[in-house]
Amino acid sequence: MQEYPTSRPQISPSFAPPLTTPEMLRNAFQGTFEPVRETWFYRVGLFLTSVLMLLLPAIYVALVIGAGWLLWSFAATYEMWMRSTIGFLSYISLLAAGGFFLGFMFQPFFSKQEDQDAAETLNEQEHPLLFTLVEELCRILRAPMPQRIEVDLQVNASARFQSGIFSFVRRKMVLRLGLPLIAGLDLRQFTGILAHELGHFSQGTGMRFGYIIRKINQWLHRVVSERGPLEEKLLEWSESTSFLLVWGLYVARLCIWITRGILWCLMALGGLVSGFMTRQMEYDADRHQIRVVGSDVLGPTLLKVSHLEIASFLAYGDLHVAWREGRLGDDFAALLIARLDKIDDKIAKDLESEIRYTKTGMFDSHPSLPDRVKHAESEKAAGIFHLTHPARTLFRDFEQLCKEQTLQQYKLLFEDKFHEDSLVSTPILLARQLVIEKEREAFNRSFQGIYVPLYPQRVRELEPPPEDLEAATEELADLGESLLEKAPAALEALLAFRQTEPTLNEQEIAVRLVECQLASSSDMQLYEHLDKARENKKLTLNEQRDTLLVLEEFAEMGMERLLLAVRLLSHPQLQEKLDESARFLEESQRLLNVWRYLRRFASDLRKLRDDFILLVTYLQGAQQLSYVPNAHLELERNQQDLFQNIQAFDKSLRREAYPFEHARGDINLAEYAIETLPADHEDIPQILQTAEMILDRMVSLYIRILGRLSIFCEVVEDALELERLPDPDLDKIENPEVSPEHITSTQ
Repeated sequence: MQEYPTSRPQISPSFAPPLTTPEMLRNAFQGTFEPVRETWFYRVGLFLTSVLMLLLPAIYVALVIGAGWLLWSFAATYEMWMRSTIGFLSYISLLAAGGFFLGFMFQPFFSKQEDQDAAETLNEQEHPLLFTLVEELCRILRAPMPQRIEVDLQVNASARFQSGIFSFVRRKMVLRLGLPLIAGLDLRQFTGILAHELGHFSQGTGMRFGYIIRKINQWLHRVVSERGPLEEKLLEWSESTSFLLVWGLYVARLCIWITRGILWCLMALGGLVSGFMTRQMEYDADRHQIRVVGSDVLGPTLLKVSHLEIASFLAYGDLHVAWREGRLGDDFAALLIARLDKIDDKIAKDLESEIRYTKTGMFDSHPSLPDRVKHAESEKAAGIFHLTHPARTLFRDFEQLCKEQTLQQYKLLFEDKFHEDSLVSTPILLARQLVIEKEREAFNRSFQGIYVPLYPQRVRELEPPPEDLEAATEELADLGESLLEKAPAALEALLAFRQTEPTLNEQEIAVRLVECQLASSSDMQLYEHLDKARENKKLTLNEQRDTLLVLEEFAEMGMERLLLAVRLLSHPQLQEKLDESARFLEESQRLLNVWRYLRRFASDLRKLRDDFILLVTYLQGAQQLSYVPNAHLELERNQQDLFQNIQAFDKSLRREAYPFEHARGDINLAEYAIETLPADHEDIPQILQTAEMILDRMVSLYIRILGRLSIFCEVVEDALELERLPDPDLDKIENPEVSPEHITSTQ
């Protein structure tokens, strides 16, 4: 069996002579390449699979025709419905419902998948080495040369037909390459991926049938998952129309639900039928890959690609953090590569373990990595290409290309919010990110990772420095020891507190929905339900209050330690040891002023969070809530509350300056926390986006202020020759069962 790497793959420099000419690249191919041939069994299998897949949309068309015929037949019976007002209204209601239903069924034929794309087409004159490599591989693999080669910022490579039916017939292909993939692979690994994609090109029959299979699967998935404007209007009308008409709309909704269930079955059948053949296509493409670069390269390449995908996720997180201060790195690929070394060891080991033992499922379109590696080993191919230069050497100016593509991607992602003056050099951005990470690490040490930012906490005014430095040093050491002693109890309280949060949200929704039903009913059982719901909520609040007392005491002890350290910054004896003590003291006082100002809004921010969670919950459960009388009134009230809270925050936060450096210069807290205000309470998407942004940025600001103060505290401890608090075991603190919407931890 091929051995997997036991640690994260690293990018190592190559000692081979540099590539300078296309001839050197062509001469690197040495040995005999054995062509991969399609068997008749394989071709017949693909043909039969494609025919079966084409039957699936044919079944759907038959359903549409049948629904149209039923609607026409019903419309022709109008005379029997005209004998009474109720009959007339029922006829109109059912006819409208049938029209909505038929429109729903026609919708997939006209809806188009809108893919935002910032890909750039490469020029052969600018990148001759890349085009030489592709041409040589096409010659060896007997594949058609791509009509164009594109690059984007995905950790991926793909081959597809150029748009239009003629490209399908004449095999006009487009090759797309991800710049982060190129940045992270060596030339042998990258050439193997190219051979895999071009191997698809060489499979003339397989590529065409595979295109049909893939498109039908994508179409079925879109039909099942998408909710179009007609269905949205149907949901809206069924919740607000009078009773005489609403029952017909519910009939339409029932028909749509049944149809979607049938389509889901067709989609599952399509995945089952096509999965085997598409997996065989991948195995064939792997044969091209390993016969070019060798069987031993496939496993490490796939493992490195998996790490690059994780690094891409982390890099987007870095951009999210940087965008809070109006900054974005000018080279996303460089940011991603920098993140490779920061992948947590536990994540890397979990990924490698998952890759080792993952099995291929019946519905999978690709084989699992162990199956692909096992298949590659059976080939025992030595390969004909063995250069290990960095793959980026194929490009004339790889860094500039990455920067151009990064700029285009930002314009697409941020639209009119993005300005080119937001771009900063990626090394500078990484240096700033390192500072923020150090602040976060110091914060975790100061509070041992145990902190609830959205709850009140007393913060005393800053007192004069203590006169006795020796006594103050002993007090600072005692506070650190006390924190460590109380940390286990505080951690237990934190975990208990987190468990009550989802329960409390559910109970709050239950209380509100029962109150909605009481607004239009005098049923005594509803009063009993309301009393029970309120009692459950009260019990949970009492339970939460006990844990909060422990957490508040722990947090106040941590703040007392930070405040003592800040006071010591102005002590004459300490100032002699610290050249920058005056600057640290000035910054600390400014941060504490902002901190006190923010603490006044802790309860308001918690209310904003609760309203945000409630609105998201209502929207996610809209289907079930439609059966609760007056539920739409509760939804509107919640929208209005959230909108008013956002407006109040915007007004209040304008009175205080943002305490850190920002790309736009001196800004206030509102400009930092709120990018766009919703126009009115009906603008639900913007309300949710703005509320989520306020929560994210204000909680991050809370923690960053404390992290910066923790840095100063540790500087003081170092000067006083005290031991720093140890790093907490964050694995014990993280609770994966808590939903990410419940922003109550150090996240």
